[in-house]
Amino acid sequence: MPTPANPSLQLPLLDLAKHLDYTQLHIGTSYELLRQITKKAVQYGCATVCVRPQHLGWTLDILAGSATKACVVIGYEYLTEQFTLQEPATQESLSRYSVPWATKLEKLEKILTLLELFEPKVELEIDYLPNLLDYLRAAPQKTYEEINHFIAYVRQRSPETLVKLIGENYFLTDEQKAQIYTWGKQAGFDFFKSCSGYTARGATIEDIILMQQIAQNQIKIKAAGRVNQYNYQGFLNLGVDRIGSSQAEEILVHHQTLLGEALCKGGS
Repeated sequence: MPTPANPSLQLPLLDLAKHLDYTQLHIGTSYELLRQITKKAVQYGCATVCVRPQHLGWTLDILAGSATKACVVIGYEYLTEQFTLQEPATQESLSRYSVPWATKLEKLEKILTLLELFEPKVELEIDYLPNLLDYLRAAPQKTYEEINHFIAYVRQRSPETLVKLIGENYFLTDEQKAQIYTWGKQAGFDFFKSCSGYTARGATIEDIILMQQIAQNQIKIKAAGRVNQYNYQGFLNLGVDRIGSSQAEEILVHHQTLLGEALCKGGS
């Protein structure tokens, strides 16, 4: 039975879905699988479907007219499921964060143009991964400038688009995390996101608390990276605004079981 000691168990199923970014970032994902995931996200009423830029077009006709938004990642070009980033940070692993600014800008412009031309309108969120190679190889000013240039470009081109800054907490000290998220707060990001999903450790309770201390209720928090049906409650109980997971359906089914409710699929 739900108890007051666990606030997440008092969250109705459809409200939980509004906290979920149903994520599919595999480079080789199939058209059929991604469309199936998108349909489920809409049926459940998830906040977004989170995909790579090259897969966005596969989702739009399903998302159109629904409350579920599109979410696209920027800066993931060199991150693949064949390479899980490990500690310690090596030149090889960090080089996977060194996506050129021109490449990010080109991808961003294509995404925004596609959505401008698509009817009916689909709302957009962007999960942005900055260049950590510069940051961790003694050129933090370059990362600072890129973070500010990115958010300024989005605000100029698409002011209504929500943008999340990924700190990639796994590789950073607490002091480095605080610096990057403080930059993001000053620049005007809408969310802090804990992880790309491509490191050996994902979201942690300690990192979420640190992010909240920086955010001071002015920036929303997204827990991402290895969040599943077994640990999502801990993040919800901390008050995160969003959870990113490729196991969104499993989370919802598990939550339904805990609530003892019939799994009624919502959304519009």
